[in-house]
Amino acid sequence: AGRVAGNFSAGGRVGALGARGAERRRAREGRSPRWVGVAREVVAAGAAVWQAEGDAVVRDLSLARGTELFERELADAPTIRRVAQLAAAADETEAALAAWRPLLAATEPATLPWFEARYESIRLLAQADPGRASEVLSQFMTLYPNLGPPPWRERFSEFAETLQLQPTVDAQGRAP
Repeated sequence: AGRVAGNFSAGGRVGALGARGAERRRAREGRSPRWVGVAREVVAAGAAVWQAEGDAVVRDLSLARGTELFERELADAPTIRRVAQLAAAADETEAALAAWRPLLAATEPATLPWFEARYESIRLLAQADPGRASEVLSQFMTLYPNLGPPPWRERFSEFAETLQLQPTVDAQGRAP
């Protein structure tokens, strides 16, 4: 995560305290439910600070804690979503994709959270494998010709144009 300077923002203090406290608890208690709960809260707080302040140190501390939970299969859906968002913000495309995929699989299709997970997974896939992303988006557009509800319809439509695919509807939901 890099070196932390002595001049902490409020978020930096939260992240550092959460990291140190979680480390002590983990060493003392192993993987207790209490530790898992505290670690999830640290990830949530750090993600909120990252969004509000753009503090990369807090983002990286939160991502590390969230990744640990995710890899140990101790992360709940909100924590996995935060890991995906934090990893994407840290330009860790593969880690972000690895987090969005189980969210997509576990979410009820055609719901707002599902459209978010589908969009984010295709968007990240385009960074790693643009050809495959075009195939996946084309399949999505065949199955969901209206491209989902706002704001996802607009995002999918714009993204289809970016990948040089003909969207099935425009950003307002009208056939082109």
